[in-house]
Amino acid sequence: MKLSLIIPCYNEAANLPLLLDRCATLGDLADIEVILVDNGSTDNSPVVLQALLPKYPHCRTVRVPINQGYTT
Repeated sequence: MKLSLIIPCYNEAANLPLLLDRCATLGDLADIEVILVDNGSTDNSPVVLQALLPKYPHCRTVRVPINQGYTT
């Protein structure tokens, strides 16, 4: 069974390097993946993720093209 840590992100380009660095040790644990959900960011988040994710094989991203906001 795989454990997935899902992290919603909106306009977090400046914070993504630190966030991924903090998730780096999770890659040492078996069957854990980190999914960063880009919730329609209008900053450079998609570009930053594309550049950084190859360094973190246990992390991936999913992009939601239009911000959906938070549910209640």
